[in-house]
Amino acid sequence: MFESKTFRVCFGAAFLIWAISGGDTTTAEQEPQPPAASDYRIGPEDTLRITVSKHPELSVDAIVVRPDGYIRLPMFHEEQALGLGTNDIRAAGLSTGELSRVLSYKIKYETTVVVKEKASHRPVAETGTSTLKNRIPPANPAKYRSVADAREWQNPYLMVQAKGIDAGPISAAMKTPTMAPAEAIAYLERLPTIAWPYGLVVAVSENGVRAPGDDARIKKNREELVRLLEEAGVKVEFWPSA
Repeated sequence: MFESKTFRVCFGAAFLIWAISGGDTTTAEQEPQPPAASDYRIGPEDTLRITVSKHPELSVDAIVVRPDGYIRLPMFHEEQALGLGTNDIRAAGLSTGELSRVLSYKIKYETTVVVKEKASHRPVAETGTSTLKNRIPPANPAKYRSVADAREWQNPYLMVQAKGIDAGPISAAMKTPTMAPAEAIAYLERLPTIAWPYGLVVAVSENGVRAPGDDARIKKNREELVRLLEEAGVKVEFWPSA
């Protein structure tokens, strides 16, 4: 009987505290959670909203990604004080979640990036129709015929892996994750015009380091990639396996 009364008193006190607090069982000092990564990949001329937690003076309501894929935030004018080493941050090719993490690291405060407005000339994400032929000149073999080393190739470069497609050296700074073949066209759509000095042509090679069973997957990925590139009007230049 004593234990039962004690239980009822304790339970009643706990319930009273819960009711007074409005039923909120969370603590006031919770650790901030990192922003969830978005599937949407940022492209040139997209308009971004950048919010720096607890520092509205560092936030930017609207900033447009430049045609070269970079942004310059106002607080980065003082890069020496911040120790950043550069004013420009590459945005194109990253998801909003990835760019949020990059900026959080550089600014030292939790930062969230959202797309305020998508560039109107990039309908591929909504329609599935490539616009590459409309804005990139046709391939000009005279500009790349003499290129004999993949490290000197200046146009987009795609490597076929068993797990998918990787972006090659020309866009390594974009830190693009491995893509499915169907995502490659959308990736190419995001590249600015200056990334196509040879015109609408892409170098494609295969990963030469393979595990047992990789051959069939690489062949399948390559066939699918080439089909999609040709449908988009992109000329394919095959390079030896890397």
